[in-house]
Amino acid sequence: MNHLIPFWFIVIAILWTGFFILEGFDFGVGMLHGVVGQDEAGRRAAINTIGPLWDGNEVWLIVAGASMFAAFPGWYATMFSALYLALVLLLISLIIRGVAFEYRGKRDAARWRRTWDVALTAGSLLAPLVIMGLGLGLLYAGVQTAANAGVPEDQAGLAAALITTSFQLGSALGLAVFSGIASSRTHHLLAARTPLPEALTAGFQRALLVSACCLVVAGAIALRASNTRGEPAATRETQWDSELGAIKTLAEAPPK
Repeated sequence: MNHLIPFWFIVIAILWTGFFILEGFDFGVGMLHGVVGQDEAGRRAAINTIGPLWDGNEVWLIVAGASMFAAFPGWYATMFSALYLALVLLLISLIIRGVAFEYRGKRDAARWRRTWDVALTAGSLLAPLVIMGLGLGLLYAGVQTAANAGVPEDQAGLAAALITTSFQLGSALGLAVFSGIASSRTHHLLAARTPLPEALTAGFQRALLVSACCLVVAGAIALRASNTRGEPAATRETQWDSELGAIKTLAEAPPK
């Protein structure tokens, strides 16, 4: 049964990645439709780019949660109970966003559309803030605890400081590089008299492409480093079995 544990972790990671990428595009359109669309026709065109797909992309979230419940009920119960407030806020934001999509065009009145535009922007902004900010922020505390497992007591403080510092510096540096690439590309295109929507899209496209390349390289380096620790094969197999046993125990643990 041990071989099913990494299999389901990979499946769940793929599902969450699909949700972040596909639904992330929808969130971006919802947040920026009032910026890229200078008039009603422009805002309507921006919303129409995700009109047939936005509700389907939310299925990734449902399937990811269902997979966690089916494969690791203990992990599901513990995580979702600890992040109960974040999940409630996420559901509220998704409901507001969905209602805004459906009701925005029900009446041909400027005030009516303006109200639902504000709701769409707020819902699209709140959801990623909850997921990426509150959710992953709280999840990092558990990751740090797991990373410090097995560290001698006299070195636990140093290990925690290194992990926290690398996390904060890496996040700040990544955000700075991402913003710099996007703003540089956008400014260059605006100087060439490119329309604002096209310039913003091209800027974020360049930044996301560079970020994706960095992520692939970092994953390859991490995978290579984990396979070349200089340990004998028997030691690595024993450690792998021990790690799988720890993961299985955590996943099957009853919720607190």
